[in-house]
Amino acid sequence: MTNDSYICVVGAANVDIIGIPDGRFNAGDSNPGTVMVSPGGVGRNIAAIIAKLSYPVKLITVLGDDAYAQMIQEACMDACVDMTYSITVKNARTSSYLCVNDQNGDVRAAVSDMRLCDAVTPHVLRDRLDVMNAAKLLVLDANLPSQSIGFIALHVKAPIFFDPVSRPKALKAREWLNRFSLLKPNRMEAESLLNRTLRTREDEAAAARDLCLAGVSNVMLSLGSDGAYYDNGYHAGRLMRFPGTVRNTNGCGDAFSAAAAVGYAMGEGIETFTKMGLAAACICAESDKTMPDSLCIGQLKERMERK
Repeated sequence: MTNDSYICVVGAANVDIIGIPDGRFNAGDSNPGTVMVSPGGVGRNIAAIIAKLSYPVKLITVLGDDAYAQMIQEACMDACVDMTYSITVKNARTSSYLCVNDQNGDVRAAVSDMRLCDAVTPHVLRDRLDVMNAAKLLVLDANLPSQSIGFIALHVKAPIFFDPVSRPKALKAREWLNRFSLLKPNRMEAESLLNRTLRTREDEAAAARDLCLAGVSNVMLSLGSDGAYYDNGYHAGRLMRFPGTVRNTNGCGDAFSAAAAVGYAMGEGIETFTKMGLAAACICAESDKTMPDSLCIGQLKERMERK
């Protein structure tokens, strides 16, 4: 890796407000537990974890001018995430994500306020084309407006890693699949992209293959507790989830994307960078935090070496 090699992330930054009950989750009632407020957002999380894995990263996002924005900026500075090319919208509220988990760490209810992402327009991105084109890899999350995703797909020369984020947001990428070097959908996002249901292992393998046939160079189908299936048209296979205690599933997908992005940027093959993604997701799942303090490249390698 040269000194000027970096990954550029374009996507959302927000504050996560997460409630975790002490015991069994009771819907429709007040649950004693812990409420945590921390910097979040798909793009910001991915950028911060890339930095934790010792790879230089630049983040292009949008913030309001409130206390939440200051929290995010300070966290990015502490994590060595370069926000030089991000924008601030005056008199605007920074994006936020509110969720309540159950006792198993799974999300039971959530509200996402990401409307500020609409401010990342093609006009804003045009002024930042040079920094995007010079990146080793550009990671793009689907919180951006459709026209901005299209602008990046058409004008960015660097390899693009698209993270669909959610089932409805995945649809923004349908017409641009042939512009993506990497794609990491989960099962529901793949169903949305392909407009069909995935019920069996054979369905999952066929989905990854068909996304490759649609023009994606490398597909990593994230399958939660069932691991992941990868395909690049030449090499395909299934990797099981690394064993570990699940405490919190928030941020696991972002950790997967970040580690896989670093692996790709380092020149690793699809099996290896998919395995890196799974290892990072496992480490994340074992922590109460969206982004574990202990996550680093050494811990990632150690986890991958376990049998």
